Amino acid sequence: MYENFKLSTYQTWLETIPPTAYKENKQEKTFKIRVGNQYSTIHYGGLNRTEDTDKFKSTEFSFQYWDQAEELTENDFLTVLPRNRQKLPNGTYPPYQAFFSANPQQCAFRNRFIMNPKAGNQKFVQMLAKDNPWLAPDYIPKLQEIYKYRPELIRALLEGDWNVIEAANMIFRQAWIDASMQYTDVRRFTNKKGVSIDAARFGDDETAIYGWHGTKQVEKDIFGKRDENSVAAAGLGMLKRIGGNWIAVGGGAIGETVISKLKLICDNDVQIILVDEKMPAMNPSKFYNIRAEMYWLAAELMCENGVSLIPDAELSKQFLAQTYGLSGGRILVDPKDKIKELLNRSPDYSDATVIGLWALHSAPEMPTFASVQLTSTQKAIRDNAAHSQNRNVQSYYDQEQ
Repeated sequence: MYENFKLSTYQTWLETIPPTAYKENKQEKTFKIRVGNQYSTIHYGGLNRTEDTDKFKSTEFSFQYWDQAEELTENDFLTVLPRNRQKLPNGTYPPYQAFFSANPQQCAFRNRFIMNPKAGNQKFVQMLAKDNPWLAPDYIPKLQEIYKYRPELIRALLEGDWNVIEAANMIFRQAWIDASMQYTDVRRFTNKKGVSIDAARFGDDETAIYGWHGTKQVEKDIFGKRDENSVAAAGLGMLKRIGGNWIAVGGGAIGETVISKLKLICDNDVQIILVDEKMPAMNPSKFYNIRAEMYWLAAELMCENGVSLIPDAELSKQFLAQTYGLSGGRILVDPKDKIKELLNRSPDYSDATVIGLWALHSAPEMPTFASVQLTSTQKAIRDNAAHSQNRNVQSYYDQEQ
């Protein structure tokens, strides 16, 4: 993707190549480098949309280099490879070459270069992290810590194993989901109670609302598309039933309108949390966006037996449909629209669930009795009892239920 190129390879070019050695045309995305009395042109960029490959159909190259080639489809290969057809000014043809770098993943690159290599025409050269002398000394230990719940990904990234990646792009494991729907006693964030909402965006979507006591789902409400007033009222009603003090809302533009309504009807002691997929991740060096971060952290909690979910076959199905890959070295979860095409419905249940689990990290704690402002009578009773017994007394009002 072009966004990754701008943050990685493009920045390396600017830091490494003296600006006097080339001329850049940012509109055309080219570098011109003087070679003798002529200029050699380097085109740079990325593929963000399907139609982006159309711009290559009339181009002529003598050399190509593609980073993150695991993101290319087979149609991309068929489009860009024939573009190596440039004729040199002296009438000769250069030795055409195309280089691709990729991480182990179930993808068109794997099918073309790993599973079905063409002798004499294609060559695969393995390059592992330990072979790179420019990596920081703590790079591999950090990678092992980040993917400690993904041994198959460790084998892929550190050992170059292309075989174990066949089904490794699934974020959740069936065993994790089943266990989470059987647990009834989990003790994570038990001092926090709130509600998560994924508001329906389109007519066939559903609004999913879950109540949380820590990482335990305690209530749910699923219904078809309604206006923002109804969604806000349903969320606030659930919050009052479970005795919580925060509401996290996703769902794009409709979610923002629901938040506007909640701010009008909620008391000041209720915190409203917006969850927008356009927001940056808390850990941007590891996650491509907030959606990737939410789903990945939810999977880690479930792997640690730290989540209790209300049994629901549809929620299980939506979790299993979620897949991920690596983009620019960061975890990228497939977008909601792609999962919707796979399921033939929107993954509203799973989105609302991961919104709730993610929001727990920033949601406020429940107020304790010790932090509640005592009345003058209550304070006098406590102070008098402490004085008469010449010791500290913890009254009922100081205890946390």
